[in-house]
Order: sequence, then structure tokens, then C-alpha cells
Amino acid sequence: TLPLHDALPIWVIGNIINLASHYRHYFYKRRIYTRIILFSTFPLERHDYKNRVFNRNYKKNFDDKIVNIDTPITRLIINEAIPMLKLIFEYIEDVHFITTDNLESSIIPMVYINDVLVDKECDNIIISKDKFDYQYVAKGFQLFRPKGENSYCITENNLIQTLIEENELKTKEIVDASFINFINSVVGDTYRNVPKLKRVGVGTLLKFINKGIKENIISPRNNSIYLLCELVKPEFRNDLMNNYRLLDLDGQYMTITISDKYNIKSQCDNKFDNNSLKEITSRYFTDFPVYIDELVNVQRKICYYNKRTVFE
Repeated sequence: TLPLHDALPIWVIGNIINLASHYRHYFYKRRIYTRIILFSTFPLERHDYKNRVFNRNYKKNFDDKIVNIDTPITRLIINEAIPMLKLIFEYIEDVHFITTDNLESSIIPMVYINDVLVDKECDNIIISKDKFDYQYVAKGFQLFRPKGENSYCITENNLIQTLIEENELKTKEIVDASFINFINSVVGDTYRNVPKLKRVGVGTLLKFINKGIKENIISPRNNSIYLLCELVKPEFRNDLMNNYRLLDLDGQYMTITISDKYNIKSQCDNKFDNNSLKEITSRYFTDFPVYIDELVNVQRKICYYNKRTVFE
């Protein structure tokens, strides 16, 4: 038996492997081929995020939470577990753990789809609680919101209605899903320390948008942020533009460098060595059962042309 301080990283690794295995097996039962991408900021420490050019407090709350995590050993365990986990996933077909340090980690699925994935004719699913990721829904992704027995799926068709229900509003105002970036920029993002505009909530904003459409100030969908600024009082427009720079998925993607893309692509290699996987399993996971076979073998039984990419 491993000493406690050695056993805990193995326990963390085993649980993450089994999480990926759970998703692969779920889709295997439905005869669907999967690529599984787990992504995160790493290591767990303070970071000098690129977005701090626009907001020096960007993700400060997140950094404080990580640094002040319950016990220092917890952070140490996770920082020790992730590199080994990434190494194991290199030998499991189309399962990757992608990390970034000073980039907004939610940009990873977009980089993967645009710059890594060769075959783009597949369905994409994101499993996330982060409202920043709601933007992917407007790009044709499905988003699965984990909430125990009350989990739900968000699509383009129900995105705005979902926002209304999550904010416990009674409004019947509905707009196109393409307004989600604008909505996020107005209501802010506490997780990223992006402040909301004063005296405007989701309900009020939906009314403003529909009023702007009726008065032909904006179009029913796919408006530029410069046009949408016309809906906001002049004294708030600079704040809106700054928030938009921080929270707009397309804008974030445009700012990443060739080096950033290469760093993400380099974490997506597939290697094949079942003997090494078996050796790792027998050596490290005798007391922590992991379902690596579920990840490796079921994939080979499925037609490659019926596929999903799952981000978590």
C-alpha cells in the first residue's frame, strides 16, 4: 500500500480516468465514437493572465481561491497528479487533458475544433457549469449543465429560455442565441472579476434588445458589438466594450498566438502502447480500480463515422 501522501495523487488520477471512461461508455452504448477533451488552467497557482492587459483583476477571485484552498497539500496533490494523468492519456486514443497557464482555458475547445481537429464533421458537446461556455451553444455545440438529478441540456433553441429560468425571471421576452456574448458582457462574470453594468439585468436587457429590433436599430441576429453599443447609455459604452474584450469567445480566439496554438496542439498526440498501459495499471492502481479498458477497447468496436467530441 502506498503511503498516504503518495496514494492521494493516484486516487485523483483514478477518479479523472474513470470520469472519462464514464462518458466514453455512455456514448459507446449508443454506438457513438468519441473524442474526450478535459481542459483546465494548470498548475494550480497564481497566473499572469493575458487578459489582465484589459482588467488587472481578471480571475483574481479564482487565483485567491486556489492559493487559499483548504489545505496546501490539496493543491500539491493536484499539481502532482495532472502531469502523470496527461502522460497516461497520451496512450489512450482520442482522450486528452489539455492545460493552459496564462490563457483563458475556456478557449481550448475552440482552438481544438479550429486548429487541431482535421475532420470537423462531428457533433460537439461541452459539459460545463461556466456561463462563459454558453457562447459555444450559439456556435452549434450542445452544452450539458451538470446538476445531479436536475442536469439539463442547452441548445441554440433553448439557450435564452434557460437564462430566463436560471435567473428566475417571469419575462416572456425571447431573443436569438447570437446575443449571448452581448448579454454576458452587460451582466458581467463574477468568476472572472468582470463587473456588470449598473442597473441592468437579464430581464431588462432582453427588453432593450427586442425594442432595438423593432425600431430597426439592430438586426434580429449576428450584430456587431459596435451596433449593440447603441442600446446602452453613452456613459456605459466604454465599460461594455472592455467587458466584451474579456468575455467574447471570438475575440479571445483572435488574440492567441501561434505559440499558444502549438502548445495546445502538442498536447493532443495519440500514442499506442497497450503494454505500458497495462504495466501502469498493475503498478499503480491495484488499490484504486480504474476502467482503462473501457476507454481503450470499446472505442475500437464503433464505426468511426458516427462520432462526438466531448469537452469537460
